[in-house]
This record gives sequence, C-alpha cells and structure tokens, in this order.
Amino acid sequence: MSHLEAAKLEPRDRAAIEALITEFFELVDRGPTERLRELFVADGVVQALDIGVDVRGSQAIADFFVARVQGRHFTSRHSWTSLRVLEVGAHVVRTSTIVVTYIGQRPDAPSKDFSVGDCEDVFRRESDGQWRFVARNQVKIIS
Repeated sequence: MSHLEAAKLEPRDRAAIEALITEFFELVDRGPTERLRELFVADGVVQALDIGVDVRGSQAIADFFVARVQGRHFTSRHSWTSLRVLEVGAHVVRTSTIVVTYIGQRPDAPSKDFSVGDCEDVFRRESDGQWRFVARNQVKIIS
C-alpha cells in the first residue's frame, strides 16, 4: 500500500485503532481479561499458530486469556510499535505492527522469555461506530 492509500484512514480512526491495540495488551497483561470479549466482533479470531494458539469467538477469546492468567507464576508485558496501515475499506482496516513480549518471574527472579513478533490485525467498524478486532495473527520472529 502506498503512503497515499494509507492516508485514506481518518486520523480519528487511526487513533481509535491504536487505542484498541493498546487496550488489548493492557487487558492481556494486567486484566481484567474478561473484558477482552468487548474488543472483538462476535466471531473474532486470535491466532499465534507457532505457539499453538487458535481461538475463535469473542467469548472463547476472553475465556482463553482468563485461563491463561489463572495459576500462573509469571508476569507478561507487551509493547507494540510501527503501525503500518495495509488496507483501508469502508468499514474494515488491515494493519501490521511489531510486538515485543516479555515473560518473566517477579523482579527477584530471572527473565523467562523474550520475543519479537509481527502482528497482523483486521478491524471492523461496527454499527455503533466502535472499531473492534476481527482477527489478530501474531508470528514470533525473534526469541
């Protein structure tokens, strides 16, 4: 996509999509993970196939992340950058970002995992005017 095509995305829509991506990682890292359901369309999808994640449906996505948090003895933090707008339609936008994931024990223990991945997202503006995830697909590039 050229720079001019990406410019079709209104600044307020870009800001809403950026806020949605940030909110996703905030809820994954700090909770409450039950709220993740609100960020997705009913038949939304989260995939990270290289680590065995393929979850379909907004409630299943929330349930997956709720279960991921229960009983774990580590902390995760995610950081994202480099939003690229790949495609803009009337109510659908496709983007890519770079995501850094940190997984570790509490501060008194060594880090457990660090990775960098590419994340491709598809968003849809719903009838209420809100942007929601249709699909998230993350692929680990460096670990």
